Amino acid sequence: MSTSIQATIIPELTAQQFQDRIRELEATVQQLTNQVAAPGTTRKIKPKKLGPYNGKGNVQSFLTQARVYIRLEGLTDLADQIFAVAACLEGDVLD
Repeated sequence: MSTSIQATIIPELTAQQFQDRIRELEATVQQLTNQVAAPGTTRKIKPKKLGPYNGKGNVQSFLTQARVYIRLEGLTDLADQIFAVAACLEGDVLD
């Protein structure tokens, strides 16, 4: 009894229909992969360049600005993040 109900609700697909559906899904996956890999085409906000920090201002404010800059620039490599922040340090903070 349940077999006849399933047959009326879920139509059986042929091997060709499965293959066609797989090709459609593969094409969709490829399209989405290309969108993710596209370099910076969807960036809407250009981050303000980090200003210099010499130790006299509020360190928490500088670190917050640095975090925002790193995120908006898309710096995922830890070394790149360190270099970006270190380039802003000057004066006594470098010692």
